[in-house]
Amino acid sequence: ALGALPPPQWRMNALWFTRSPRLRWLIAGLVVGATLIAFVFPMIVAILWSLVDPAIGWFPPHVFPASLSLANWRALFAVPELSQAFATSFMVAVLVTLLSLLLGFPTSYAIARRDRKHRRLIELLVLLPLTVPSVVLATGWGSVCMRRGLSQTLLGVVLAQTIVVRPFTIRDEWYFNMRWLG
Repeated sequence: ALGALPPPQWRMNALWFTRSPRLRWLIAGLVVGATLIAFVFPMIVAILWSLVDPAIGWFPPHVFPASLSLANWRALFAVPELSQAFATSFMVAVLVTLLSLLLGFPTSYAIARRDRKHRRLIELLVLLPLTVPSVVLATGWGSVCMRRGLSQTLLGVVLAQTIVVRPFTIRDEWYFNMRWLG
């Protein structure tokens, strides 16, 4: 019959171009490997560099440092300005994460509960701020912060960072809601 669905093995899936499970696993392995090389490996190297003993160093052909030490971290916290900057950065990261999750969840929950037609429109409106160039956003937000007395304050920085990451948070939480909450 013309209206009948094709057999299950011919339906389109995420990796529609291959029907071989081995090839799909190979592609998945390559993607995971590339992700590890591009993101995880540089972070491991940065952490190792922070733990290198300054008296000995870390030079080729050694793959790992000959000696590890917390001397670099002690030097960081010995300078009051650096330790204060480190603590402030950590506090901003935690506050932005919490605020983004708290503000993003109701929006993403509402998007997930809409019918498919309206869901795309709402998603477009939520992601629309990403089309605004960063310079325009920074100029506008800087002007608002100066008028409200928020420039160079912790609250101003937290709000600015939250504005930047909120569309991403909403989209991620929306996918979570679609997958786990129905």
